[in-house]
Amino acid sequence: MNLRRKFSKKNLKELKKNGVIVLPNFLDLNIIKKINIEIQPWLRKITFNNIYSSSIIGNNQWISHLGLCSQTVLNIALDTTLISFLEKYFNNKIILAECAFQKKILPEKNALKWHSDRENGIYIFIFLNPIDKSTGVTRFLQGSHLI
Repeated sequence: MNLRRKFSKKNLKELKKNGVIVLPNFLDLNIIKKINIEIQPWLRKITFNNIYSSSIIGNNQWISHLGLCSQTVLNIALDTTLISFLEKYFNNKIILAECAFQKKILPEKNALKWHSDRENGIYIFIFLNPIDKSTGVTRFLQGSHLI
């Protein structure tokens, strides 16, 4: 198992109430380093024309199918502890719809406007570097998943 911790009933309750939970140190630092190493060859091949299931869109590099270039990421996404937790949240069997990587390569001129990505799913962000003003942050509006 790649996860550093188990999920608790408190985590499930918080996710249902707020629509978001933050789990610092969710992965061991060595796992994060391993993911960074595994994706480096792919980052060097990213072009504008979506070869290798990778692309540059706006100010970001993307790897659309991260599980193809990182066995470690795929193991995390398919971890039975994580799947069980998500199935308890949805009260249903789940599917993995996407496993992607995004890297900011140029700063944004304007802040991203408030928006909703999609519904009927959960996004799991695993940050591979420290978050600060220079790298940007992601904000969530607690409870907005209920609207």
